[in-house]
Formats: sequence, C-alpha cells, structure tokens
Amino acid sequence: MGSLTTPPRTEGACWMVMRQPAQASAGPIANFSRLDPMNSRPLQRAAGRPMKPSN
Repeated sequence: MGSLTTPPRTEGACWMVMRQPAQASAGPIANFSRLDPMNSRPLQRAAGRPMKPSN
C-alpha cells in the first residue's frame, strides 16, 4: 500500500512490483516523459510495509 507519485500523495494505492523488469525502448519512454514530466518522486524505504510476491 502507498500513494500515487504526484501531489497530494495521500491517495490509497496498492502497488504491484513485477518479478522481472519490463522492457521499453527509448522512444515510448521519451514520449511519456514529454506528456507527463512530473511522473515520479524519489525512492522511499519500505518502512515496514509488507511486500508479497505475486502468484
């Protein structure tokens, strides 16, 4: 559980972490960055939040 990466960062969100990294080419990443430049925040520690592997 956590919040979205954009302000106000108080929404409840259930994050899913993939077992294997997804691949994307530079073109789609650049397009996404252009459309949504404020898409992330710095990494945070788990701070006791549980992380469960998906099935």
